[in-house]
Order: sequence, then structure tokens, then C-alpha cells
Amino acid sequence: MHFCKHCGTVMLPARKKGKIHLVCPSCGYSERKRTETRLTSKQKQEGITIVEKDIINLPKIAKICPKCGFRKAYWWSAQGGKEEISEALYYRCVKCGYVWKEE
Repeated sequence: MHFCKHCGTVMLPARKKGKIHLVCPSCGYSERKRTETRLTSKQKQEGITIVEKDIINLPKIAKICPKCGFRKAYWWSAQGGKEEISEALYYRCVKCGYVWKEE
């Protein structure tokens, strides 16, 4: 790593007329690089987790889906935005995934 003699910024490699120079991105100072420069990066490989099935950690309730008529649904409660002061109950059909709200 080389620093600019004028402003102290890290100098970056660039090609000028087929030769490698170090150029300051701040002040534009340039000097020819006399030794070979190699840019390398190493990436750490991490394992990938494959999820084959959706896992839903919500409680179930006996509720009829308005879309498909299935009799079980997941439920949760949430408070709405600025216009909604009260808490609303949301349901998601176990079979088709349809989501609806009851206040």
C-alpha cells in the first residue's frame, strides 16, 4: 500500500501507456510503479442452508378461510399505522396461504 507524498491519500494502480502507475484519487499526483503489483482478494466460503419447507412458528386456530373454505388458520395480532389505533387480528390459511384481517 502506497500513500501520496502530497496529501497522504492511498494511491490506486492505473495503466498509462501500457505501464502501471500509482495515482492519487484526491490530488491527481502520479508516479510510476517500478515493482510488480498484484491485486488479490480472498473470500471466505460459508455454508448455504437449504430450507425445503416453510416453517411457520405461529399458533393455529379453527377459522374458516374465506377463499378456499379450509378450517384452520395461523393467527397473529398487530397494531396498525397512524390511522389505526386499535389492534387487528390477522389470519393466514394453512392450506392456501391466503391472508385476511379482522378488527
